[in-house]
Amino acid sequence: MHAFGDEIILTAFLIFGIFAITEQYNEMAPGANAGALMIGFLVALIGASMGYLEAWALNPARDFGPRLFCFLAGWGASALPSPQSYWWIPIVAPLLGGLVGGGTYQLLILPFLPARQKALDAAKT
Repeated sequence: MHAFGDEIILTAFLIFGIFAITEQYNEMAPGANAGALMIGFLVALIGASMGYLEAWALNPARDFGPRLFCFLAGWGASALPSPQSYWWIPIVAPLLGGLVGGGTYQLLILPFLPARQKALDAAKT
């Protein structure tokens, strides 16, 4: 359960940050395609600060692809189903974390952005 919770929290932070960086109404967002660099820094920050806990999958493809390759290459039960049947956690938890991070941004940040409020007011008139 510790690994499951960690993956949800790490992915929620990532998705929340990506939404903030790429938001069209964020007046402080990086310009000139620097958003990709900022997202890269965000991934590095997440990995450096909390990634050591459970190897920070953050994305089901980052864990399942190599795990499947290792299974086919002969690692057997060490890869799939893995010790203590860990294999499903880096698949399910990031999906839930994405919902948590995106939903949190949509509920707590997006409705209160001043540029969005101005655009909505302009559309009403």
